[in-house]
Amino acid sequence: MKTPQRTEDRTLAGKLRSYDVVSAAIKTHGGQAADILNADRSTPEGEPVLDYRPVVADLGDRLDVAQQQMLAANTPHLGQLARVVELQDRRDEIKKQLLAAFTPARHTLENLYGSARGFTTVGVAGETLRDPRGLVKQVRDTVDFLEDPKVDLTPAVEEVDVDLPRLAGRLARGADQLELVVGEHAGAEKKAETTRLAKNEAITSYDRQFLFVARATEGLFDLAGMHELAERVRPSTRRPGQRQAENGDEAPDAATSEPASTDETESASTDA
Repeated sequence: MKTPQRTEDRTLAGKLRSYDVVSAAIKTHGGQAADILNADRSTPEGEPVLDYRPVVADLGDRLDVAQQQMLAANTPHLGQLARVVELQDRRDEIKKQLLAAFTPARHTLENLYGSARGFTTVGVAGETLRDPRGLVKQVRDTVDFLEDPKVDLTPAVEEVDVDLPRLAGRLARGADQLELVVGEHAGAEKKAETTRLAKNEAITSYDRQFLFVARATEGLFDLAGMHELAERVRPSTRRPGQRQAENGDEAPDAATSEPASTDETESASTDA
């Protein structure tokens, strides 16, 4: 059974925890850092050569937008994964019902018309298939034989009268239902793959934006002499989208590399 993919909640949660810390640092202490830097680079008249406040505000805005886009892409993917699972459950239930009707019908017909005539009687050779598409084909082959027999189907037991058209109609309805839900399930899985790709693109974009914003914020805090805050917002180079302090397993001088490509996967089926 194919399992749909989804982002691990703990992975996304780690990114959001780091976002909260960096975003809060920018909003709470960014203005103070900007004022310190403005004072250091002001003219004799007191006017700053470069106003750092808009720079700090822009960093916060960029991080907020990237986070919102990541969450906006994750939500429809989770919804689509839920749709995949729903259709999968429905498919399995309909398949179970069709097997419950087809298997005894097949055995009954073979007993009535002779087990050696199994293929000519019900149009199916070998064991009854369990995969949905194979089962649909077997049932349809049987229905075709019952609706238009190519051989004489006089029962071996003359006292038994079998309503072949009625049996064929019942099996055909079950095959129609199973074929419909199998198609819907396949379509839902394709759509889930599309939403997964969109979600992963948004996560990769967020990871890059987080790295650059956190780096810039770290640098501004360090320039302003706020070194403890700088250390708190320092980005991880092993785990994209997270702070170094979130994991505490990196050397401080490692925060200069590019973020890794993100293709975080999910699981179920299915990101849902």
